[in-house]
Amino acid sequence: SLFSSTHGGKHLLLDRDGVVNLDVGSPGVLRAEQLCLVPGAADAIHSLRNRGWRVSIVTNQNAVGKGRVTLASLYSIHTHLIHLLRHPLSPPPASWRPPVCDVFVA
Repeated sequence: SLFSSTHGGKHLLLDRDGVVNLDVGSPGVLRAEQLCLVPGAADAIHSLRNRGWRVSIVTNQNAVGKGRVTLASLYSIHTHLIHLLRHPLSPPPASWRPPVCDVFVA
């Protein structure tokens, strides 16, 4: 989804599963180690950001409502996702914490 932000720039909303990370099927990503980026996703997002785009990842995680994953686990998954997008070839250090990020859960 594409729209112009209130600051005049362009903003791209990307769905998480199947667009940014590989879709693992039902019930979805329940642990950080299940999350793998779609090949080229990190480079594409970096390229857009370098061209002045704001890029946000959105996701609807019904597994939280169904009790299959906790909010703490979802935070861990998104922490891992942010790390992969910034450093696609290296695992996150144990002490790494993400900054405020644009991962929205519906």
